[in-house]
Amino acid sequence: MLFRRWTGYNLGVFRFRQRGYDSNNSLLYINGMKINEVERGRPVFYFFGGLNDAVRNQTYSNGLLPSDETFGSLGGTTVINTRASSFRKQVKVAYAASNSQYRHRLMVTAATGMMENNWAIAVSASRRAGNEGYFQATSYDAWAYLLSVEKKINAQHSLAFTVFASPVERGMSNGTTEEISELMGDNHYNSYWGWQNGEKRNSRIRKSNQPVFTLNHFWKIDEKSNLTTSVGYVFGRDGQYALSWGEANDPRPDYHRNMPSAFSNPEIQKIVAEKFKNDPSVNQINWANLYYQNVEDKDSDGKYQAKYIMEDRRNDRNIFSFNTVFNTLLKENITLQAGADVNNVKTKYFKEIHDLLGADYWLDIDKYAKRDHPTNESYYQSDLNNPNRKVGTGDRFGYDYVINHTEMNLWTLLRMKFAVTDVYLGAQLSNTSFYREGFMKTGMFPNNSFGKAQTLNFGDYSLKGGFTYKITGRHFIDGNFATMTRAPFYRNIYLSPRTRDNVINNPKSEKITSGDLSYIMRTPYVQARITGYYTTMKDKTKITSYYDDSYGSYVNMAMDGINQRYVGLEAGLKYKLSQTLTLETAFAHGKYEYTNNPRITAFHDATALPLAENEKSYIKGLYVEGTPQTAIAAEITYNSPKYWWISFGGNYAANSFLDFSPMKRLLSMYQNASDSDYDVIKRYAAQIRLPEAFTFDISGGYSIRLRNNYLQFMFNVQNIFNTKNIKSGGYESMRINLSDLESDKFNPVYYYAYGTTFFVQVSYRF
Repeated sequence: MLFRRWTGYNLGVFRFRQRGYDSNNSLLYINGMKINEVERGRPVFYFFGGLNDAVRNQTYSNGLLPSDETFGSLGGTTVINTRASSFRKQVKVAYAASNSQYRHRLMVTAATGMMENNWAIAVSASRRAGNEGYFQATSYDAWAYLLSVEKKINAQHSLAFTVFASPVERGMSNGTTEEISELMGDNHYNSYWGWQNGEKRNSRIRKSNQPVFTLNHFWKIDEKSNLTTSVGYVFGRDGQYALSWGEANDPRPDYHRNMPSAFSNPEIQKIVAEKFKNDPSVNQINWANLYYQNVEDKDSDGKYQAKYIMEDRRNDRNIFSFNTVFNTLLKENITLQAGADVNNVKTKYFKEIHDLLGADYWLDIDKYAKRDHPTNESYYQSDLNNPNRKVGTGDRFGYDYVINHTEMNLWTLLRMKFAVTDVYLGAQLSNTSFYREGFMKTGMFPNNSFGKAQTLNFGDYSLKGGFTYKITGRHFIDGNFATMTRAPFYRNIYLSPRTRDNVINNPKSEKITSGDLSYIMRTPYVQARITGYYTTMKDKTKITSYYDDSYGSYVNMAMDGINQRYVGLEAGLKYKLSQTLTLETAFAHGKYEYTNNPRITAFHDATALPLAENEKSYIKGLYVEGTPQTAIAAEITYNSPKYWWISFGGNYAANSFLDFSPMKRLLSMYQNASDSDYDVIKRYAAQIRLPEAFTFDISGGYSIRLRNNYLQFMFNVQNIFNTKNIKSGGYESMRINLSDLESDKFNPVYYYAYGTTFFVQVSYRF
């Protein structure tokens, strides 16, 4: 738990990931329901944003360790329980102020505990709001609510029902290139917004409202056995409003053709740079111009056809979950767990017109297909069943399809406790299936875009075991090992589900092997843990779609057969220096790298013609992107006998690498270069290492007891020296300037950590 706390908060400013694993290797359960999205496998924390007090009852199983509620995963399992009887009987009101995402938060939580009539009720609600977060024009408008009701039927049976949701609408921000940061004098420049009628308007708005319902039955069969059964359901909307355009100029201010570096003439570069630095109509979205262009010309019917619109890009989920877990004590020292779960997720992908920006309609065709085949009218139709359709606000257009995903698991765990050693063994069998169903017949792909496609099935297994050797009552050796296969996420199987149901060649499950060994110390003054780990992942796949100027088209790039290795050391220490002073520190150092040169196939999105076929991408030896591979955090805390505390901490991160373009590691991209063979990759496509970084934090709090009530105050200030040049992540452009390989035409995009941020909260509990 100590190391995880540092991972999730103190080192979060650097995008630190424990052991380098992507978040899809971690599991999240709420009331027995798995809350990991199936497109990429990542936990969906925003389902319960703003319900901090209501979801505090959590248990965490680190790494491969099993959980009492599920078989577990590679990167740990978090189980949240909102059972009404588990809430403390209280009423709590809390107000918080911040300058990161929102400005204000008001939260109320109340619980009855188990009453004499064998009912328990808990409620929680919050409001988060702000006209602007840390980035300009990032407004925040969010509500949250939870209702949990439990009925104890008798000594053997209880029923619990919970509903919660966190509807939110917030403005988004983006990364930036070094060229733009220097021009604007701001590493936190946000290109998504512009002025409209004297107010800031963001062109990217995330909007989500997905209520979650869970129903749990708790059955105490006898003194040795119990059975817990859970049913869950989720529905609602998720997506974002975004600016889109047809046969018109790209309106993005940071589009590479608008940058000074796009021009070869130094005098023109100076003029462009001056305009970009000083003219808001150039360095931000020019909303007035978009409205003007939309009503510039009438069609033959006297209507205005939109050139620019705000579209609503949706991925609405319907989730059904069933989970049952049986626990029994076979002997005094042997416990058996067994479980089964089924998760069905139906995700609807479509677009709707959100705002026509003054125009009367939008013509539903594919602009890229029309540019490639301007005389073939049927080819560039978005839907041959409704050709040349004029759509208005609220109408669907562009694409409309569903991915239906079903996952089933059967598992068992045996735990044995002996005098000096505890042992566990477990096995799991899984089946994953999914298929695409299209509701539009695309003109480019009339034969494989409409209707239900073939179902893809993957059968998988997991085997794991572990032990704890008790050297003494305070010193332990802990070891865990697992071998497993995992079905690929469908985001990395379908080449372009927006237009067709084509999948990569020979899709297969990933193969994962992992082990760790720890030394653990628990004394009255010292709590420490040091762990060494080794993990391999093989046969991973990754699909990326992007616009490539070289081909004048969107490109679908599939990379398969990816192998990775994660090896490292992590340690956590909590040392009680005195009755009032405590030192806590965490250390992580690893080497996360690609261990082979996988195959790449790239396709022209509009024709599905291959642009590269089974070419080798020279990425062997490159580092896994997006997380520091070395990190240190330390904090010293003073706890006063008079119920106040204060902490000072420092954080360090190094060896973080930019997300790279596999296409830049193909030899065929450099066929005209003077270098030979692999030397050209090292020269033009060396991996970018981010600079090391430091931050310093301060936090504190005070608690006052007023009879049986409590008034509490706490604050946290991160990055107190306001360091604004910390590159926390980013990615290389997938585009390549083949005519000038040393050109900086397509600059990398960087994300920068916030400068100084604060969080202050006052709460009253009675």
